Amino acid sequence: TSFAAASLAKDTTNNKNEELSNKQTKEALSTQSTNDDIEMQRTNSIGEDGRRKLCSKADGDVTCATDSFLSIDWKTCRRMMKHCKRGNNVSLGRTWPNGETTRFNVCPYTGTISKWRRSTLTNNMGKKFEFEQIEGEHCRLGGNALTQEEDGICLMDNDCNSGLECVNDEVDIESCQSMCRRRRYVQRKMDACIAGCDITTCEEKENFKTGNDIMWLRLGGPWDVSLGRTWPNGETTRFNVCPYTGTFRKWSTSTLENNKGKQFEFEQIEGEPGHCRLGGNALTQDENDICELDNDCDSGLECVNDEVEIASCQSMCRRRRYAQRMVDACVAGCDITTCEVKGEL
Repeated sequence: TSFAAASLAKDTTNNKNEELSNKQTKEALSTQSTNDDIEMQRTNSIGEDGRRKLCSKADGDVTCATDSFLSIDWKTCRRMMKHCKRGNNVSLGRTWPNGETTRFNVCPYTGTISKWRRSTLTNNMGKKFEFEQIEGEHCRLGGNALTQEEDGICLMDNDCNSGLECVNDEVDIESCQSMCRRRRYVQRKMDACIAGCDITTCEEKENFKTGNDIMWLRLGGPWDVSLGRTWPNGETTRFNVCPYTGTFRKWSTSTLENNKGKQFEFEQIEGEPGHCRLGGNALTQDENDICELDNDCDSGLECVNDEVEIASCQSMCRRRRYAQRMVDACVAGCDITTCEVKGEL
């Protein structure tokens, strides 16, 4: 109301930092609704003149992946400390090469802010945030409150949570670029959209999905995934492969186990980009199931004509009151080979 506004104006003023403060005590007033967004950057080193050498994967500098760290200047760091102590909402941001920005929440916090030593805090999501003053009037930042989760944008492994690595996910890049082409953009916007898709992201170590057709199934997720085969008679069999246990291999054969205890294997075919060789008993047929070759059957079975089953099936077709063309199709569909115990037929 106007009375409340007049009362507030009477008791408060703006200090030299343009912060709302008490006229009598000169203390700044804090409200958690106050937000402070601070931009941080990955730094390779601090020069003798105190300037930061920023780190980029494009630099080709080996030390970027091993010795680099996140930083802000000390003046900004002091501002961050002041706002955190007041209980304000503080986030640190990173702008990536494609122009996207990620915000990392660091305050409100629990813990102790140290004036001279490294401060280790816990944000309101239970993640660790660390900072300390370093040479050249700068502040080194760290902790898993500032790292990316799976599928988050990154420049190097240090940008990712523990257990993840920074890699090109060809599947996501191709999917993103395909979406750009389907949108009705003018050419310059389409080109920018396509270029913005070419990023590196945080993925599970030894679990990276390449651009093979099978990888479109997103085997790394918790989804139910099945692979299908359509047989010469038009029937289709579905083979469950996920959820799974096991490890995806980036460069060698991956051997997984589905939720029925059967094995599923796949590997990229040498010299055949975009194709994957599949195998394992998760993809083979049980006794009496349709097949084309012995390799389609479980161990101990062979693919043969079971004349008794064929005759029984064809007899059933003829007894049904189908139109003649349907009877003929049914009879022809019975003439299949099936997986049977070796030596029994």
